[in-house]
Amino acid sequence: MLTNEAKTLELIREHVNVVQLLGTCQHQGTFYEVQEYLPNGTLHRFLRESSRNLMNAKETILDIAIGIATGMEFISRQQVVHRNLSTKNILMGHNMAVKISGFGYATRPGVPPIQNPVSVLTTWRPKSVESLTYGIHTKESDIWSYGVILWEITSPGRTPYNAHPFHKMKQLINQGYRLPKPKHWHSSMYELMRQCWLQEPTERPPFHNLTMALKGIRKKKQFYPNITMESNLTDSSLDLEDFDIVASSEPEDTGTQQV
Repeated sequence: MLTNEAKTLELIREHVNVVQLLGTCQHQGTFYEVQEYLPNGTLHRFLRESSRNLMNAKETILDIAIGIATGMEFISRQQVVHRNLSTKNILMGHNMAVKISGFGYATRPGVPPIQNPVSVLTTWRPKSVESLTYGIHTKESDIWSYGVILWEITSPGRTPYNAHPFHKMKQLINQGYRLPKPKHWHSSMYELMRQCWLQEPTERPPFHNLTMALKGIRKKKQFYPNITMESNLTDSSLDLEDFDIVASSEPEDTGTQQV
């Protein structure tokens, strides 16, 4: 019986920024998937191992951001909701190519979602306010998660929402707290993140708009901070964040389950 991940990848078909399903088989009651090999591991690990090298590699960071947004735009057009989008489910190939993976909890048209309460998720940090509070997962929730990925790749080596445990941070996020502006980046990048984290899901920009905005920032080389606007765009809760580089001990999870 095909896993949810295999069925979702069959629906999505081929895209340069989505991991490819090469084949499936079953042996002695166990189901196996064969996916393409990405030699450089997860984006999560890459950001921690390469944090110092990435501090001034802003075009590379933007290329990563654009690749993920392009892949998610394609996935969203297939009416698929990822539900577990994070740096741990982005794989790195040759020449900094990025591919979205980890579709074990994804939802497809006409298929009831696999039950996946926040309490058993490998990581809650990229989850939207409505996912954390009500267990709601939509394409707009994926957009929120993408905003957290943007924060992570512009703050390489740092862990989001690292100041308090889950229940405290959940309360603060519900009250309007958002991650602070990444240092050494233009306010236009932070503005994109803030739009991804709008409280009302329908007000968040679709992935197509995010892709076009990021391409515009890259074309204009609008990377470096505009000091005069920094104080206006930096969240008032900045002191909540622990900016020490922390290697997360959370294991990676693709959520592969049989359906």
